[in-house]
Amino acid sequence: MLPDTPRVAVIVPSWNSVDDLSECVDSLRSQVGVELELMVVDNGSEDGSVEYLDRESVPHISLPRNLGFAAAVNLGFASTEAEAVMTVNSDTVLEAEALLHMYRVLFSDNRIGGVQPRILSLIRGKRRDPADPEAIIYSLGQALTADGRAREDGIGQRQGDRGFEARDIFGVCGAACMFKRRMLSQLGGYDERYFAFYEDVDLNVRARIMGWTFQVVPESVVWHVG
Repeated sequence: MLPDTPRVAVIVPSWNSVDDLSECVDSLRSQVGVELELMVVDNGSEDGSVEYLDRESVPHISLPRNLGFAAAVNLGFASTEAEAVMTVNSDTVLEAEALLHMYRVLFSDNRIGGVQPRILSLIRGKRRDPADPEAIIYSLGQALTADGRAREDGIGQRQGDRGFEARDIFGVCGAACMFKRRMLSQLGGYDERYFAFYEDVDLNVRARIMGWTFQVVPESVVWHVG
């Protein structure tokens, strides 16, 4: 049985992105059907990000310098408690039921360790419509080639041409993804030797080796500048 109002921890690593960050936080605070446990981890920003977080009473960790994506997110994992743990980049905007849709799928099967939304490319200042066939896909899940290179499935395609469906995927895109905390604990979180990029690929590979599976949840929509 799923709780009537599930609790979701959301970690937002941020570095010198105050304008994007404020829109991201607003979209998180507008989520419906979930109890939000928000934690922004600021990587030594010098653009007024910390002042914004203080002013808006956003729970956050302020680091003295940029420790990288993996280290920041791991700090956020350790500073929250919810069993569902989401990480989103600061340049994302979430549709209102994004977290709820992902949570329901994540806890529908004991084998599922992580899920991701339908991630669409965000063009600043342009009207956002999840049903727009002209919207450009950023990721419908992470794929791995035979020689070990990762790619975001569907990237650059119009969603009206490509289409989308709920399905198993190799792994999830680090820009927006939700995990079971017990999987993260088993894996030890992200490998901090990856300062930025490929930490999500590494985690996906290690999780798959341990028997976990991943799914894309197209009903959940997140927009990402990238």
